[in-house]
Parts: sequence; C-alpha cells; structure tokens
Amino acid sequence: MSDALRSLRASYGLSDIQAQATLDLQFRRLDQTSQSKIRAELEDIRTELARLTTT
Repeated sequence: MSDALRSLRASYGLSDIQAQATLDLQFRRLDQTSQSKIRAELEDIRTELARLTTT
C-alpha cells in the first residue's frame, strides 16, 4: 500500500477502494489539466508560427 493510500485511509477513515478511487480521480484531473495546458501552448506556437511566416 502506498503512502498516499495509507494517509487517505488514516486521515479520512476511507476503505482501500475509496482511497484508491480518490487517487485515481486526482490523477485524471491532473492529466486533463496537463492536456489543456499542452493544447493551449500548441495553439500559441501555431499562432506565432503563422505570424512569423506571413511577415
């Protein structure tokens, strides 16, 4: 059992399944946030590239 699972169980009285589900949800949110940031950065790069190639 990971430290995060132990900590969640001890702090909030969660079962193994509840603690794992909580961690999984947090990782999905982090992944979605990362994807959003990468997409925004890609759009910025495309905009800059278009500006540089049309000048």
